Amino acid sequence: MVGNLRQPPRYREWHRLHLSVSALTGEAVTCDLTSKSARDAFRVPALLKQNDGPLASLRADGAQDKESVYESIE
Repeated sequence: MVGNLRQPPRYREWHRLHLSVSALTGEAVTCDLTSKSARDAFRVPALLKQNDGPLASLRADGAQDKESVYESIE
């Protein structure tokens, strides 16, 4: 240990924060906190359910390029 600094735990439990962001404002619109093993594509329906308004468009990376995501968007 150096000075008053404590060493971080050797084994940490990681989480993943999934966000949807407004393209107009840059603000987070919806969020979902999951375990590290949660797959991105499977969180899209949960994020869409949190959104109150209609979607003008949706942009995502390759991790969301799944049939279930396209079905959720429709």
